Amino acid sequence: MNRISSFIYPDGTKLNYVYSDSGHLTGITMDSSDGQSIGHTVVSYHGPTANGSLVRKTGNGAETEIFYNPANLRPTGFKTKLPDGSIRQDIVYGYDNAGNITAITDRIYENRTESFTYDNQSRLRSASGIYGHESYEYTHGGDLRKKGSTSFQYGDLSHVNAVTLANTVSGPIYYGYDESGNMVSRNGESMRYDSFGRLFNIQSPDGRD
Repeated sequence: MNRISSFIYPDGTKLNYVYSDSGHLTGITMDSSDGQSIGHTVVSYHGPTANGSLVRKTGNGAETEIFYNPANLRPTGFKTKLPDGSIRQDIVYGYDNAGNITAITDRIYENRTESFTYDNQSRLRSASGIYGHESYEYTHGGDLRKKGSTSFQYGDLSHVNAVTLANTVSGPIYYGYDESGNMVSRNGESMRYDSFGRLFNIQSPDGRD
């Protein structure tokens, strides 16, 4: 079924993936490289529970209950309990009719609560949280034109969706691209890629790699 069954790290540590008869991942166990620990539970999944939630239990005994809307299977919240019974995480998600997240409410650390608004094309228009309030603006073509106090320009006719200039509060940042669209320069830094388009070197303005 082309599912990963195990993964071996360079040091010999092995992870084993366990699945249910229906093909869902139910757990991951670990075999230590020295053979002293076999089948140690890294994480296991259980459910659905009586209230329809799923439970994820990690090897240290922490349990996270995952709540979701059965109609659309979107997660509606997470609650994590430590082995001593204390609540470490209690998060609730809110959505609009289009399925965009409008609120992430933290019931433990209220200052971490976030809220979001969107335009009629489901593009993010504003975000508020511990970081303050940020607004977003877009070009007629749909490119991001402004994020908070940072504005963006798109001046590469060969790559019309690539940012060539970002005006930030600390100064401008310039970007350059090669024919394949890979970023090759950024405010004096230069990047090099292999024949597969994979980044293998970044050189600072003073010539250091």
